[in-house]
Amino acid sequence: MKALEFISVQKSFEDKSVLRGANFSIQDGEFVTILGANGSGKTTVLNLIAGLLNTDSGVIVRSHSASTSYIRQNYADTLLPWKKNIQNLTLPLQIANTPKEQRTAIANQFIDRFEMDFNFQKYPYQLSGGQQQQLALLRGIISNPEVLLLDEPFGALDYAIRRRISNQILKYWQERQCTVVMVTHDIDEAILLSDRILLLVDGKIDENSNYTIEFERPRNIELIAAPRFGLLKANIIKTLGYD
Repeated sequence: MKALEFISVQKSFEDKSVLRGANFSIQDGEFVTILGANGSGKTTVLNLIAGLLNTDSGVIVRSHSASTSYIRQNYADTLLPWKKNIQNLTLPLQIANTPKEQRTAIANQFIDRFEMDFNFQKYPYQLSGGQQQQLALLRGIISNPEVLLLDEPFGALDYAIRRRISNQILKYWQERQCTVVMVTHDIDEAILLSDRILLLVDGKIDENSNYTIEFERPRNIELIAAPRFGLLKANIIKTLGYD
């Protein structure tokens, strides 16, 4: 079943045309990554899915009213500086009127599961950029959304933490079977995590820029050294015009 579908979607800002024909669909429970150059419109696609923007023309079809969580690239701006880290984390649960004792129990479960080792009794400004990003990630999934939108979700993390957190997000997705749409610039990461990769080139996403990732799961880091991985990556680089 389709979670959402873009049909001939176009979007411009002032005199700049960003999307000139987005035609793609995403199935329920898929992990899909969008790749493209800076300024190509990847975040615009997420904003359209989230309902933060309207299309200029074309249609976005959603199969049902799924709960959606959007972890944005400017993660630090989404944290409330006057609330402690634990209060930021449990804010979605508070909005959902979850009892305080239950909020605390759920938060502790997520903190332990994702191995968060910073102080949740402090405030966001007392955290490093990487810790703030981890907090924003955890807050985005604590309510178990049906659709998870990720905009450069691991950008501020060092390599070791990035690998650990991305693997934990992957396990969470496999258990929850939610739909994930991610934007990243990391081609290796996209191949390792995704069911499919969509390439946004010259304002268009269509069947010609759709890569199904056929590597079996689980995908270990050693896969990067495999010739077929390198061939797929080279094809993606060529399609994006990076060669």
